[in-house]
Amino acid sequence: MKAGITHLAAALSAAALTLAITQLRAPAMDKTSAFRLKEPALISTPLGQPYYLLPSETVLYHQYALEEGPEIYALQVMVNGRLSMERLAPDESAPPLQLFAVETDDLKGLLADYPLSKEDLIRILKARQVTREELEQMVLEWVD
Repeated sequence: MKAGITHLAAALSAAALTLAITQLRAPAMDKTSAFRLKEPALISTPLGQPYYLLPSETVLYHQYALEEGPEIYALQVMVNGRLSMERLAPDESAPPLQLFAVETDDLKGLLADYPLSKEDLIRILKARQVTREELEQMVLEWVD
């Protein structure tokens, strides 16, 4: 009888520990509305500059839409190593970053400032329906 109570106590302790660990983990991101970028996108601070490049194939998770029209998406990243960060208070919020499609006019600067793969460049050109003549003109105007 005493052994049965010991086993029951051990099992209950293990279940309680498992429940505690499960409750301490961050809640899982809602992945029911996930979208994969078909081409690279420009990402910037809320003030609009500087731009950075979010690679194609990045998955964005839809969170909600604002009344004004823009929509809020979450981005899940794996952090390798240590980053310099500061924790925000639960009631503190930060303005969201801005995400933009690469426009044809942005291509010259993009090619000069970012390492684009051939595949990413082709995706952008096709998405913007850039003609061969327009591409030829961009290459002719290219300054090294």
